[in-house]
Parts: sequence; C-alpha cells; structure tokens
Amino acid sequence: MNLSRTCKQCSLLGSTLVLAVCGAHEPAPAPLPIRASPTAHETHGNTMNIDKLEIESPLVESRLTYALKVPDAGFVPREKVATLLTEPFVQSEAMSSFFLRPDFNPHRLGEGVRWSVHATSGQGTDLLRARYETQDLELSILEGRTFVLMQARPSDIDKAFAHGRRAHVVALLTRLVQSSMWSHTWTFRLPDAVDDLSRTFVVSNDGAPAISDLHDHNDRADILIEGYGTGFLFYKRIGQREGFEPVDAWFGQAARSVLLQQQSP
Repeated sequence: MNLSRTCKQCSLLGSTLVLAVCGAHEPAPAPLPIRASPTAHETHGNTMNIDKLEIESPLVESRLTYALKVPDAGFVPREKVATLLTEPFVQSEAMSSFFLRPDFNPHRLGEGVRWSVHATSGQGTDLLRARYETQDLELSILEGRTFVLMQARPSDIDKAFAHGRRAHVVALLTRLVQSSMWSHTWTFRLPDAVDDLSRTFVVSNDGAPAISDLHDHNDRADILIEGYGTGFLFYKRIGQREGFEPVDAWFGQAARSVLLQQQSP
C-alpha cells in the first residue's frame, strides 16, 4: 500500500480530519539526530521555520512569515485591551470549535492559557496569540483574520519521537484536531519519507482544492512538518484569502491605537 502524497498546497483545515496511514507497512523510524540548541523562532514559542516549507500561496506564506516573526515584545497581554477586542475573541472561539478538540481548545481551558494580541501598523496582520501547556504538549496558536495556525511541541521530545515522526504526527492529529464533524471529513496521507527529520512537508487533506478555489473553512487543512515541529493550518475567511485585502486589519481603530502605543516595534 502506497500512502504517500506530499501536497505542496497550503490547505484549509475546516473539515474534519480522518487519518489515512498505513500501519502494516510503515518503514522503520529513522534514528533521532542530536538536537541543537533552540533557534530564535523556537525560543519565541514557535516551532515552525516557515522559510523551510513550500507554501503554495505567496499571500498565505507572507501572512505566516509575518505572524511567526513578531517578537514577544510585539504582543500585549489580552487583559490590557480585553474590552476593545470582544468581537475578535467571539469570532475566534466560534471558529476554534470547528478546528480543535475541546480538551485542547484554548477558549475552554481557562486561566492556564496566556492570551496576547498584536496590531499591525502596515502590511501585516492583526493577531491573537494563545500559549499553554497541557497533557505533555507545549502549544501555541497564532490567529489572524483569515487563518489559525496551531503549533505543537512535546515536552519530552525523546519520548514523543521514540517510534518516529510519523507516529508522532498521527498521534497529534488524533488528539488535537476535530477530525469528524457534520461539516467536514478530512483524510491525510503522510509521505513515506516523513520519518526523515531532515526533510520538510506540507500535507493537505485528500481532495483539497487550490486556495483560490476554496468555498469555506471546511474545504482544506494543512499539516506543516518541519524538524521536531508540527503545525496545523486552518483557513477562516474565504473572501480575504487571495488578492482581496492585502492587509488583514481585524481590530477596530480604538484597539489598534492602544496596542500600537503599548507594543514594541
């Protein structure tokens, strides 16, 4: 059984994930290399290096690159502007229920989640950020007006990767993502070479259309696989995905003014 499919498209995770992986014919996991010290993007709480991933859409790639490179000082704690951002958080909570299982949905986990926000002053995107630890995972969510990116990193990498990267990614999909809903069913075929930690992959759900052909948030989802990091990319607002609005200005002017005064450049 050949279950390999490496999709170089940037997919929509609005549909339910059902894993299609071969258990009987999986290759033996590759030995784990010695890990280097954390890189800059890892110390900022990000596990993905977007420069190493082949993202289909330049617009999507630019949004993710911007989001992942905003430093900690560019975010302001939610409580400082909570009353000015009611609507974005309501929208975020609604969309998260389509993408994430309840046990890992930051809107359901209470005080252990560290929320912060960032307002763009130019050709970037307004962002909500959640960081939290639960069930042996360190999780980070970056959310803009058009996308949600969840990054997952195990607290014990040696244990999590003991049976190879394939098994680890499958376990994360099963645990984190809403893989069966009335609105969608997602199946993924991980490439044969996924256990090779030197390689990176963007894997879309089976049958995912091109980003320019998406109809709603149920059509596509991406798994981003790079080194020890795994990301799940979900798309929210179709009308802004390709060429409609170059700036994802999600926040109102009152919130933007306060945030731009408080966050570092």
